[in-house]
Amino acid sequence: MSLMKSKIYRDSGLFLLLALFVTLLFSSLSFATEAGIDWKSLRPEERRVLKKYAGEWERLSPEKQRRIVKGAARWLKLTPEERKNVSKRLKKWKKLTPERRARIRKRFERYKTLSPDERKELRRAKKRFNNLPVEKRERLRRRWKEMPPERRKDIIRKM
Repeated sequence: MSLMKSKIYRDSGLFLLLALFVTLLFSSLSFATEAGIDWKSLRPEERRVLKKYAGEWERLSPEKQRRIVKGAARWLKLTPEERKNVSKRLKKWKKLTPERRARIRKRFERYKTLSPDERKELRRAKKRFNNLPVEKRERLRRRWKEMPPERRKDIIRKM
């Protein structure tokens, strides 16, 4: 019997030691802070593109810093013509109401859930629509706007 008690105490001691180790490990991980990107470590062209963030860089979260640097890298790869187009689109985006932006984001999230084939078909339909004469596109837009909301929802569901 004393051998069994000894084994239980030894096992429970081992269990407590293991539990303490795991607790300390996870508690130290929760206090560890993720290192951000040092402003000085950025290449000169990255700093030039990101100059509007210079004053607040150290206060940005490491995740936000990474996203911003990734965006700067994409920007630097663009041709001047592509940069011009992106700038125009960004200005247009900033002029949208918050509600309109939210609808666009929601629609994009829905788009991301489509299968590759569905996305392809949607892009084809958009291209066909854009290739229509301006007058015909305007007529279709007017018809769509005049249509009762229930009918529009039915059409969208069938797509």
